[in-house]
Amino acid sequence: MKRIAIMLLAVALAAVLGAAALAEGWTEYVNKDGAKVYADYDTDSKVIAKLNKGDKVTVIDVVDMRGKWNEVSVKVKGKKKRGFMLSKYIDPNPPCQHKWSKWTIIDEPTCVSTGYRERHCVKCGIIDDEVMPKTGHTYGKWKITREPTCTREGQKTRTCVVCGHKQTQSIEKAPHEYGKWIVTKEPTCTAKGSRYRKCKVCGHKQEQAMDKLPHDFGKWVVEREATCTKTGLRTRTCRECGYVQEQTIDKLPHDYKWEIIVKATDHSAGTRQQVCQVCGHTEPAVSYDPKGTLRRGDRGEEVRAVQKLLADQNYLTASGVDGIFGGGMERAVMQFQKDQGLNPDGIAWPQTIKRLNHDFGPWTMAAPLTRWANGVRVRVCKDCGYEQRETIGAGAIERRQRGEDVRTIQKMLGGLGYNPGSFDGIYGAKLDTAYADFAADNDIDFEPGMLWPGHVDALVNGWMAAQSEQSWKGKGNVSSPVDLALTVTPVGEAEDGMRTYNWRLNNLGSTACTFEALLLSYGDKPDFRQNTLTLVVDGVALKANNANSASGSFTVASDWGEGKLNFCALAVVDRTGDIWNSNVVFD
Repeated sequence: MKRIAIMLLAVALAAVLGAAALAEGWTEYVNKDGAKVYADYDTDSKVIAKLNKGDKVTVIDVVDMRGKWNEVSVKVKGKKKRGFMLSKYIDPNPPCQHKWSKWTIIDEPTCVSTGYRERHCVKCGIIDDEVMPKTGHTYGKWKITREPTCTREGQKTRTCVVCGHKQTQSIEKAPHEYGKWIVTKEPTCTAKGSRYRKCKVCGHKQEQAMDKLPHDFGKWVVEREATCTKTGLRTRTCRECGYVQEQTIDKLPHDYKWEIIVKATDHSAGTRQQVCQVCGHTEPAVSYDPKGTLRRGDRGEEVRAVQKLLADQNYLTASGVDGIFGGGMERAVMQFQKDQGLNPDGIAWPQTIKRLNHDFGPWTMAAPLTRWANGVRVRVCKDCGYEQRETIGAGAIERRQRGEDVRTIQKMLGGLGYNPGSFDGIYGAKLDTAYADFAADNDIDFEPGMLWPGHVDALVNGWMAAQSEQSWKGKGNVSSPVDLALTVTPVGEAEDGMRTYNWRLNNLGSTACTFEALLLSYGDKPDFRQNTLTLVVDGVALKANNANSASGSFTVASDWGEGKLNFCALAVVDRTGDIWNSNVVFD
């Protein structure tokens, strides 16, 4: 039950007298959820709106002198409508968001009576109260009033220290206090036994059956030996009752031996089957490989050893030497077999592995590597005379090839006034047309579809010659926007008139640029703006302050020029077009 103290509102009569002056109405607030607005001042009339506590209404007039009804204006679906609302649901003040004080206990609750407490809103003064439920009994300790036995329950009680209420509770019967078991019939392996025991307190008798004893068997005796075609039989006998237990002996496995149907060779699988030496039973024929054969799916050191041989002869990369016979190794074996005139089935037969172990002599050049053609080298097995030939690519760029090297060539042709189409890095017909025009203007032989290194040499030399002195900045230093640091390192020994080098280029300057080409010039005083060879064409963006690098390798033939080898890198600043050289590295 709540007791609410309600503050008196202003007398409604003042509103009535001032209604004429307030033709537009005044704002008041709904004090109850679900308050209704009627079409007439009659609760039986049509309901035109339902409002919730806190909603604003515009009071237009007081309908009767008793002040029971107010004429109001409300919005219904966005439109203003007039209606009538009971005055008791309208309050001139917005509803209070009560802020309650702490509860004050007026009457403390006990275990026999309820309590009472109240609190008030510190904003509006409204008082809220509530009944406090009875407290539970405050019991003392349990006291046993009757001890339990094995024939009857016990009892215990406890008393509330406030009102004296007593609570009674039963105590379960105590368990029987049995003596020892007494056997009335001994069990055997053919019959159960029995026994009983009695409670020392009440004499209750508990009876229990005793399980049969296990048979006392002797040793197993084989009655029939098992073979690979039929089961055997063995028995054992109980020493007490003579019971005989039988047990089947499983068939023996077949005594198989492999018999060859088609003998395997060093380059093909054979066929064999297993035949039982006792009963002649045969298993279905299966294929088998000669010893040492390796197939796709095999793993281990034997696979790794063959992979090393393939890698040594450039049929596999170093990363392919992983000890796993997968698709890459299968394709490498197949290519080697093709080159050797063997059946290219991708299986590493003993014959294939033997060929891989050729004792080759040194490589000799059968056709030189030039700026206009691929080279060919040959080596011969010292044992069987097998001749291995290998093409050495000059690095020609072919139609439909994609990459930054193609994009750089397109940009250089465009810079010389020829139209290779968009600089999309794709070698297409427009690039061929543009280079054909360049070749015709410079007396260069050119067949569309293939740009040999010599074609690239001519284009790069022509592009460099066309650059103005103002855009050519030369070599940078530590204070330059671009400072290119080039390193060139020979790989192994020179072989067959050729030498391979690794290179790396870094930009130590404060301005980003794009690496365009790695150049080679012969002699003691190299001039990299004319008569130079282009070893690498690319478009690697070199970030400022040594943040990244460009790297790779190239091969130089001894008959491309005379004198000292000098290497230099070329880069362009994209936003200004300035051209910078790296330091010169010589060999």
